[in-house]
Amino acid sequence: MIRHITVSYPSIDRDRGLDLFPIFLNFDFSKMIPRGVLAKIDLLTLGNIYETLDKVSNPKEIVYVLKSGLCFEKGFFLIDFEKFSKEMDRYLTLLKGFEHDCLYFEKNCYIDSELISKELNKIIFVTEFV
Repeated sequence: MIRHITVSYPSIDRDRGLDLFPIFLNFDFSKMIPRGVLAKIDLLTLGNIYETLDKVSNPKEIVYVLKSGLCFEKGFFLIDFEKFSKEMDRYLTLLKGFEHDCLYFEKNCYIDSELISKELNKIIFVTEFV
């Protein structure tokens, strides 16, 4: 099942972060650059995303980030949606390990959320940031 939600970023309530977990945001691991809302987060935090990932040796596939000041209470996962679309079976296998009933994915043009929901038997929240 797919559900579409819209979220304000940065959060209107600046005292608390967004409680969306687990959320997957788009990151290009081959070029080491953020895409989508992650680019906005990186810009608004003066390069905090890039600085954090620069310390990780050989990041690939899925990277968990938990750092204060990045708006997500429980952290977030970075994933390359373009690579995901090309290696769907491999990424579905990785995501099957998540024990949550639902997953949040940043709205993107690369992956078919309906197919992912069906394959994983989970609710997928397609999350659009405004």
